[in-house]
Amino acid sequence: TADPGVPLTYQVTAPGGAIRHSGATQAPPAGSPLIVVLPNAAIRETGAWVLLLRNQQGAEIARYPFSVQMN
Repeated sequence: TADPGVPLTYQVTAPGGAIRHSGATQAPPAGSPLIVVLPNAAIRETGAWVLLLRNQQGAEIARYPFSVQMN
């Protein structure tokens, strides 16, 4: 829902609700993936995580749930 090149912020939320990583990025061109690279220390536990994207005004524009499994 964001035009290409528009600044966005993101946060990665752990299963318990704690924000484990946040940063800034730009909306990719239509049809292109948004790639977010996280440091190894950001993902430390298994379970249901969420990547949340916000626009410059702080409004949520996308929420991507994902799960982590570790062996």
